[in-house]
Amino acid sequence: DFIAGKPRDGVRLSKIRRLLVRQGVAIASATLYRFAAAELGFGRTRTTIPVADGTPGEEIYLDTGWMTLLEPDAKGRRRRLRAWICTPGVSRYRFVYPCVGETTASAIEACEAAWRFYGGVFRVLIPDNTKAIVKRADPLKPQIREYAQARGVVVDPTRVRQPTDKARVERTVPYVRDDCFGGEKLRTIDQARV
Repeated sequence: DFIAGKPRDGVRLSKIRRLLVRQGVAIASATLYRFAAAELGFGRTRTTIPVADGTPGEEIYLDTGWMTLLEPDAKGRRRRLRAWICTPGVSRYRFVYPCVGETTASAIEACEAAWRFYGGVFRVLIPDNTKAIVKRADPLKPQIREYAQARGVVVDPTRVRQPTDKARVERTVPYVRDDCFGGEKLRTIDQARV
């Protein structure tokens, strides 16, 4: 009963094990996990539904996130580096465009660089609900910036706080941060782009 109520309250199994040790019950973490999985259904995830990949060149996902700090400038200030991450729905061949701020101008700049990188414009752009692209989050009529109309791109933003809408690429921000920028000493945005 003690163990059964804890995961529902958001307590992790490692913490439950420490609480049990305080009560004089020593249990191996593997044994606790097996018990919680078999008896309490711990660790079971929702059923996943496979989604068809679609047509190559059709959809591209756009996400953004903090990457690293640039090295100090002449005045000793460090700037935070962001990146726009473009990931096609079929190939997952990522394009990363570092920038200093998440603005409409940097989003357009990143899209233009991505179109050059991929050799063409994707038909559907699926961004998260960043203010740089989506003026106001509305599930029925999102207000989209004019750039999409000029380029002939359909913008289909994800719902607010619904990471499953772009689940194929949701974990790209930590991956790009660690793989592309981890351990690098970058002084300028141009160095980061190279």
